[in-house]
Amino acid sequence: GVSKGTLYNYFRDKDALVLEVVDSGFQPLLDELDRVFADRSDIPGVLIEATRVLLHGIEQRRELGQVLCGQELSPVVTARLRERFLRVMGLYKTVFTEASEQGLLSAGCPAPEAAGRIAMLGVHGVIDERMRYPEDCPSVEDELTLIERMLIHPWFKEIGQ
Repeated sequence: GVSKGTLYNYFRDKDALVLEVVDSGFQPLLDELDRVFADRSDIPGVLIEATRVLLHGIEQRRELGQVLCGQELSPVVTARLRERFLRVMGLYKTVFTEASEQGLLSAGCPAPEAAGRIAMLGVHGVIDERMRYPEDCPSVEDELTLIERMLIHPWFKEIGQ
């Protein structure tokens, strides 16, 4: 119910508007991930819970994700989304590094930085598929179980054996 001219009284251009939508839509999810990653008492549990929060959070924002996946984005918006992705990947890498330092990783686990990257790329692939083809995807909980079994359990001594 607002004219385009009025809208641009608040945003200098389309990129500024889209960035505001992205930031306001995803910041609560990023805050929740920060909270989950802050607890390092059970590192495999942290990875599982963070992945659960991420998958459910994205699922709750599916319409926004579908809009972002379904169009050519400006370099500014693409850079912001990439920045967010790299931030979350960094959290995964940090947790795997701490797990390595504590001797929790199995011999079959790749280097911690690679493990964090692989885990995040796996999660990202699930998210992308859910945004583009939701009708072909299993439930979020089934996706989470698959990620746990393929990317988390085998890499930790206590739960992978």
